[in-house]
Amino acid sequence: MSGSLISCLQATPISTLSSYSASSTSTTTTTITVTTGTGSGSYTYSWTFTGTTCTITNGTTVSPTFTYSAVGTTNAYCIVTDTSRGISVRSPDFIITWTSPVLAVGSMVSGNGTPDGSLNATTQGTVTGGTPPYTITWARTLGNFCSQVVGSPTGNPTSTATWTCTTGSTTNSTVRMSVTDNVGGTASNTTTISWNIA
Repeated sequence: MSGSLISCLQATPISTLSSYSASSTSTTTTTITVTTGTGSGSYTYSWTFTGTTCTITNGTTVSPTFTYSAVGTTNAYCIVTDTSRGISVRSPDFIITWTSPVLAVGSMVSGNGTPDGSLNATTQGTVTGGTPPYTITWARTLGNFCSQVVGSPTGNPTSTATWTCTTGSTTNSTVRMSVTDNVGGTASNTTTISWNIA
């Protein structure tokens, strides 16, 4: 089969990546597969990229995984070597477009406390999407007067705020959790505190 090298390098279609898990340790990934044509059947693979930084897992296999690191475009390509002949072929560039997932504040948890201040209330919300790191703030927006306990809120991207109330009123309070991500995106959501007399 003299002159019959790796005749075809073709990758699976690349989709625009638009979302990832709410977990701060989980990110969007995509897998590219390069297919070879005629050759010895004994190949090595070396993947690399230019453009936006990402992480490559299994970068010396036929199907590596590319993991989102930042918004932008990554041009990935593979050098395939026919080891029995010592001949290498470079694949075309495969473009991965990393888009910022929609920033949102969800999984809101309401709180309960006593209006005489004997029992503080806690509220919680979780940031999803966007580009971390996040800046999170809480504020009262409606209802009975309450204020955050010194030291709150805690946690990121799941944030917990602690509130105290001393007015003696049983009127509920509405509080808002707001977030700004690393590229200036903003989002917010509200939840309710029920102030009950013990």
